[in-house]
Amino acid sequence: MLSLWPDLRREFATLSDREILSLAIAAEEEDGRLYSELAARLGDAFPQCVALFEGMAAAEDEQRRRLLDLYVNRFGRRLVPIRREHVRGFLPRKSIWLMQDFGLDRAKQEVLKLEESASRFYLAAATQATEASVQKLFCDLAAEEKAHAMWAKQLGDTVGSADAKRRQRWLLNVAALGGALVFAAGILIGLL
Repeated sequence: MLSLWPDLRREFATLSDREILSLAIAAEEEDGRLYSELAARLGDAFPQCVALFEGMAAAEDEQRRRLLDLYVNRFGRRLVPIRREHVRGFLPRKSIWLMQDFGLDRAKQEVLKLEESASRFYLAAATQATEASVQKLFCDLAAEEKAHAMWAKQLGDTVGSADAKRRQRWLLNVAALGGALVFAAGILIGLL
């Protein structure tokens, strides 16, 4: 589509560590709100989902806190006001709160897309970052997001089953272990 306005979005490859961290913080905040909205939307029809989505919102909030702690430690308290839509190559997300027909299957699809794109973002961010502590955190988060994607794939299967909590604990343990494995793999293949 032809536009009279120039495209002022930045290329991801041109972003600094400070800008990438700010972008990641904003993304985690948005993702956490999305999971809270899913818990509210699906709570009546699938009450067993509420705790799962609230747990995912808490996980996103914890990831945001870790990113923010590193950012403040490294760059101070003033965040760059950057969002996904300011960076070329990020696909726009559909606003879940605007969607009328929204069930568990649709939630599973949206969560899977969200977590897989977050994992890809963190892997790309790790290769782009210049500081080791930033690279390590991005690798850890990539592994955690990958584990969240595994959880999303099983969402319809585990909801209501007797071993849902056991599978969820296993996936969280995989996420914790996965961060260390992705970091080690990054070192071995020269990403870090």
